[in-house]
Amino acid sequence: MSNLPPVDDYPRKQATDIETAMARAIARRLEEASFPLLAPPGKLLKVFDEWADYMDGNVAPSACVMPDGDLVFAPGQGTPTLLEDTWWPKGQPGWGLYKLSEATREFKVVARAATGAERNAVKAGVDVLFFDPKLIGRPGGDRFGVLVQLDDYFCLPARLTLTASRKLDGADNAAKNIQEAEFTIRCEAAQVKVAPVQPFTLKTNVQDVTQIPAPPWARPKA
Repeated sequence: MSNLPPVDDYPRKQATDIETAMARAIARRLEEASFPLLAPPGKLLKVFDEWADYMDGNVAPSACVMPDGDLVFAPGQGTPTLLEDTWWPKGQPGWGLYKLSEATREFKVVARAATGAERNAVKAGVDVLFFDPKLIGRPGGDRFGVLVQLDDYFCLPARLTLTASRKLDGADNAAKNIQEAEFTIRCEAAQVKVAPVQPFTLKTNVQDVTQIPAPPWARPKA
């Protein structure tokens, strides 16, 4: 396949594994969100991938995105399929992304606040953060969740869906005077592989029609 351009020139890049890319997409969604019920209205001060230490954990309001359970792959379709609009260069020998399976991962997001009122304000915002406003008012058939881009995994789309939320009011939190809320977010995206793409070649068989006998109805009468 010497006619292929270098694979390093393929414009869609993978910077990390799909699971980490999912977690980063959730973190970006939280970092960019505004919380109108905060006093004053504002954003989270920091989003962690783990609580680094007690002082970092007490930056408020803040959140931490942590994996929960296994990364699950749906059964394959038998033959990997080329994803639309990933063929480069289009129409020429090149590279594309082939879907191997649908990957699903659940994450726990823990939001931490300084007061009960601040926690309630953050929870109110996150509870509606993972719904797409464009779906409101549409007839049935649309799915819950919001589509985001996995910047670190070939810039592919992923669906984030909030599946559960609760306030954490246990004795340990009360003793430490920590106000927390927990959210479960499911992320779904295609697991892919970069592989060569060859344009379809149409082969024609040219035949001298003068050598083909005429059908009986077209033959001259004797």
